[in-house]
Amino acid sequence: MLEVHAVTQQGKDSGSLGIWSDEHISPLQKVVQAIHDQGSKAGLQLWHVGRSWLSGALLGDYSSGC
Repeated sequence: MLEVHAVTQQGKDSGSLGIWSDEHISPLQKVVQAIHDQGSKAGLQLWHVGRSWLSGALLGDYSSGC
């Protein structure tokens, strides 16, 4: 299981990987292929940290509902 892959850049925390861009496909394909080569199945956990708050001020534009 590949854990905590952020679905948007705004929803990423400091420890999660991303899956919001086509640039993320090739590196993930290599990991999945290595898993498949060992006879296992791959899974991925989607993640979004929610709204970001700093000193009481909302960061980013979340009016679109992400």
